[in-house]
Order: sequence, then C-alpha cells, then structure tokens
Amino acid sequence: MENFEEKLLQDKKRYLDFFRENKARIDNVFVYGAGRMAKPLALFLKENHISINAFCVSDSTLNRKEEYGIPIVQIDKLCVNKERTVFVLGVNPRLNAEIINILGGYGYGNLIPSTEYIRYYGKYHYDFYRNPMLEITTKVGCAINCKFCPQDSFLKNYFQTGNEESIMSFETFQTCIDKTPENILIEFAGFTEPFLNEACLEMLEYANKSGRKINLFTTLVGMKKEMLSAVTDIEYGEFVLHVPDVEEYAKIPVTEEYLGLLDLVVKAKKPSGEPLVDYACSQGEVPGLIKEHLGDDIRIFVSLLDRAGNLEDECLYRKRGIKGRICCDVSETINHNVLLPDGRVVICAQDYGMQHVLGNLLVESYDEIVNGDIAQNIISRMSCPDDTGILCRNCSLAREI
Repeated sequence: MENFEEKLLQDKKRYLDFFRENKARIDNVFVYGAGRMAKPLALFLKENHISINAFCVSDSTLNRKEEYGIPIVQIDKLCVNKERTVFVLGVNPRLNAEIINILGGYGYGNLIPSTEYIRYYGKYHYDFYRNPMLEITTKVGCAINCKFCPQDSFLKNYFQTGNEESIMSFETFQTCIDKTPENILIEFAGFTEPFLNEACLEMLEYANKSGRKINLFTTLVGMKKEMLSAVTDIEYGEFVLHVPDVEEYAKIPVTEEYLGLLDLVVKAKKPSGEPLVDYACSQGEVPGLIKEHLGDDIRIFVSLLDRAGNLEDECLYRKRGIKGRICCDVSETINHNVLLPDGRVVICAQDYGMQHVLGNLLVESYDEIVNGDIAQNIISRMSCPDDTGILCRNCSLAREI
C-alpha cells in the first residue's frame, strides 16, 4: 500500500477513534461547511453510523436547504448544549484557524480540525484530486471578459507568430482527447466560456461517448435552448453555473432569453435524476433577480483568486513568494492542465500568462507532456526551497509540505 493510502486511512481513523472514545459525552454533531470538502466527510461519518445533526455555515442564504437529507443551518441559529456539541470542520485546512475563531466566539470549543486528506473521502473527490484532468479552452478571447480573468495577459502571450488557431476545431479536440488516458477528467472551463465555440456540444458528446468523465463550467452565453436536451443527456461529475454579479465584473447579458434558458437549466435533471446544476459561482454580489431564478436549492460560491499573480487587485485572495517545499493543493503531480485551441498545454488554469507551456498535444503524446522535461523541472523546483521563479510560488493553491 502506497504511503498516501496509509495516510488517508490514518486520517479516517482519527474520526472513528474520537467518536468511539467520546460517545458518552456527545449529544450533537455538526459538520462545519457544506461544500466540496464537507459533503464527502459527512457521507463518511454517516456510513460509519455517526449521526449528524446538520451542516453548519455562517450564512445559510448562500446554500441549499439540505444535502443528502441533512439540513443546512446557520451558526447563530443553533440552540444546543455547547458542552455536549462537537463540530467537525469540513473546510480547506487553511481556514481552520478562522473557523475555530468563529466557533469560539459563539462559545463552542469541542471540534475536530480538517486536514488536506478530507478532500479525498468521496469517490468523485478522490478521482478529481488523484486522477489527471485536462481543462478545455475552446476559444481564445472571451466575450464575458470577467474582471478576475486576465484575458489581456492571455491574448498577449498566446499570439506570438500570428499563425495560432483562435478557435479549437472539433478535429483538434478529437485528436487530443484520443491521446489522453481513460481515467482523465475532461473539464470544459479553461480560459473562456466553452459555448462561445459552436462545436462545444459536439466536443461534449464526443468526450462522453469516449468514456471520459466530464465537468462543465458555463455562463450559458452561447448555449441555445435547443441544445439543452443534448446537454442534459451527458453524464457530468459537476455542472457549474457562473452567474451575473451586481458589480458587473462578468459581462453576462441578463436578457429575457438568458433568464428563460437559466430557468430551464435550473429545472433540468441529470440522467441519474439528480439536479443538473451542482452549484453556482459568482464574482461579486448576485442580483436579487438571479437569486429568484436560481431558487433555494443551488448553492452560490464567491471565491476570487489573483490567478497566481496574474492580477494585482488587492481584494483578491493571494500568496506571494512561498518558500520551502511546496505542492499543488489540486494536483500533487501537476497533471491538472489546460489545453489551448492550437494544441498547446499549459500547466494549469492559473497560468494565463503562459509561463509554463508543457508541450503540444497535437504533435506529442500525453505522457511526453505530463512527464516530460518541462513538467519534471517544475516538480523539481517545487521541492527546492531557494527557487523563486515558478508560477506556483505565487499561487494561492500552493501548499507547503
């Protein structure tokens, strides 16, 4: 058994040991958080016969009413015996101190902090973090032109000779996908709205028929109502909406046509019968009109990063000049990459400046790209405490090890 698997088992064991040893003095168990880390943790506890009262959050208006039949409640609405209540933190470990401080302010002191391993508890999440992923940038130049998406930097660095393809052809997509391993996750996101490429639906269908797992992140701009039936026939790991914001950081036209399509997407189901939309993202405050159309069951996330230093806005979550040995919080082997329309592959979705181009999938094999000299050099430099030149050392997703 590899070292990672042993550590994962030990991490799960600490919960089971805690609840076995403290069962007599616990009346209430709350999972703090209701997102990507909290949900697999809650399922793990349920599967091991640990009863959960609720997910607990700071603002319940941004969440669904429940997950897996477990209610989502707001921290200041609780009325329980604090001495006999335990909080299990289902958040990114970097938020532990902040959440512990919040809970302490409400008089709660019994808790179990999170570790980086809880992200692997669910099968989907395990596959997401441990398996390779390739994000698809279907087009260069995005009409949405989000404030927190450095398009100018991307355009400047993409067009070097004037011969680069600005729109990914279906043939390019097919050639590149056929070179990827079967366990890869194909994520339609990258540096643009996927449906701004008219071949996007054909690409989605091909990836689905090839047996690849698929995620889709979309603003709905470029999608047509007549596409919806075909879009919903596809199996998704995650289907995520990017919605308008009051500040208009994302240039998403809120027209009657858009609202009509939004209503259909919100009501749509996956082939499994689950809601099509897993959650929504926004770059600012979501307008009341959009909240009405989303309803109560779609959670809205606002998470704004500085794209590893590609944006200078002080309001964005940022890190600079991280020292020591580091790894990526999303992919320890840096195999969550981005495919561009001309076949080039960059290290990740933060690399809008194209600082680390790993190769070209049209002329190289997938293995040559992800295990080639450029990729290996980056991995080596992540382990070198004195190195300061790689994108990762300015990235908010980097983790010291």
